[in-house]
Amino acid sequence: MNMNQNDIEIMASCKHACPNVRQGVRLLHALMLAVNAQSDGWAYWRAPSQAADKLMKLLKTAGNIWYDTHGTITAAELKAAVTPIKAMVTRQKRIQKRYGNTFEFDVDAAMGEIKLGDKVRVNQDRFDGHRGTVTQIYDDGKCEVACNSFKCVIPQDWLERETAK
Repeated sequence: MNMNQNDIEIMASCKHACPNVRQGVRLLHALMLAVNAQSDGWAYWRAPSQAADKLMKLLKTAGNIWYDTHGTITAAELKAAVTPIKAMVTRQKRIQKRYGNTFEFDVDAAMGEIKLGDKVRVNQDRFDGHRGTVTQIYDDGKCEVACNSFKCVIPQDWLERETAK
């Protein structure tokens, strides 16, 4: 299964109830952006899209990923789908180095947890769409987010890191 750039961008803009689905979507979107910056683009460099094939198939099991999803995937399923991507990134870093190029992509950072200072968007019901900056992280999995005129404490699962465009 292959998703084109438009498919991935639409998927990244939708709400997904499952944190593992959101994490997989973030990874796929970040990988596509890195590939576009590195080469002729996602549509032409086959190695990354082939490595992401398992992830793309897995994400589809959560529902229609081009709309808001409510299905779930497990952490173990996500980890298994990410393994080929990690292998491809390791291989490409080595191959690109031979030609004097680099392939700067960090799978763990693309899937990573919210950190202090991250620009985030709230992805949940009544707060949906609010944007802000993470100002504090609590041990119970919640974050304080400073939005334009207010601060609120929100579960991390409700937050998505804003991607640079």
